[in-house]
Amino acid sequence: MTAQISLSYRNPLKSRFGEAFLKSVPASPGVYFFLDEGGDPLYIGKSDCLRKRVRGYASAKPGRVAEHTLEMLELASRVEWELHATGAQALAREAELIRLMRPPFNIAGIEAVPYVYVGVKPGRPRGACARWVDFRVSRAPLGAGFATYGCFRRRREAKAGYTALLRLFFASSRADERFH
Repeated sequence: MTAQISLSYRNPLKSRFGEAFLKSVPASPGVYFFLDEGGDPLYIGKSDCLRKRVRGYASAKPGRVAEHTLEMLELASRVEWELHATGAQALAREAELIRLMRPPFNIAGIEAVPYVYVGVKPGRPRGACARWVDFRVSRAPLGAGFATYGCFRRRREAKAGYTALLRLFFASSRADERFH
């Protein structure tokens, strides 16, 4: 006798909540919550159209979405939402809630985005015959005397700009006439 193994997948969201629930989700911007049996958030997300986004989870299948998403769907016992006037408001609220609640299935967005500023302050130290430049990268706008550039949302962008400026300063300090 041979045992038969079924490789079909039944999405828990679709079978647990049904088509009537999926139709009841508003087609508006908002923040949605997947909650466990105790009411604790498993995942918080935002969408410009909540109905379309939640339906997307209801059609999730292995090989088409990440394994942690399927695991989250298995654990979810409730889906709730709050409506917002715009997608931008929903995005801001999502970020606030993720930082506050720290749901286990939210991989990105736990920390506030650290904006980076680049500051340049030309000058000449006492007794020096050469000009110098005070060049800094900071998480806050720099004080008096600094020309501040930014803010750069990603450190990679700030680093690329910083590196380019350092190369420019180095090249201009050389005796090569091309830079004077």
